[in-house]
Amino acid sequence: MFPNIKPPFTHIERLLVEFSNIKKPTIADFMAFRVRAQVGDYLDKYRAKAKNMTPGELQNEVHSSSRLARYMARSGDPRPSSRCDAHAMISGSHADATKEYIA
Repeated sequence: MFPNIKPPFTHIERLLVEFSNIKKPTIADFMAFRVRAQVGDYLDKYRAKAKNMTPGELQNEVHSSSRLARYMARSGDPRPSSRCDAHAMISGSHADATKEYIA
């Protein structure tokens, strides 16, 4: 009786749904879609790589928390509060991390 409607699960599927809802897409809309898809693809590759890293490799990895936060916001996964940076979500050794866990 009801159609089999599958909600979008991946970044690309969500972007495709958003893009398909634009009545008259422009070149700028397409370019924005392309950039957001590239960022989502980069994040997916990073997550897949990080999944196989040891805790020591993750701890020693050099990263830019502000760049990671921008990527997360653009991919639709923003930080949980304005008091959190991207590294605070994954780094348990930071001095202020315990305060964020308790808050």
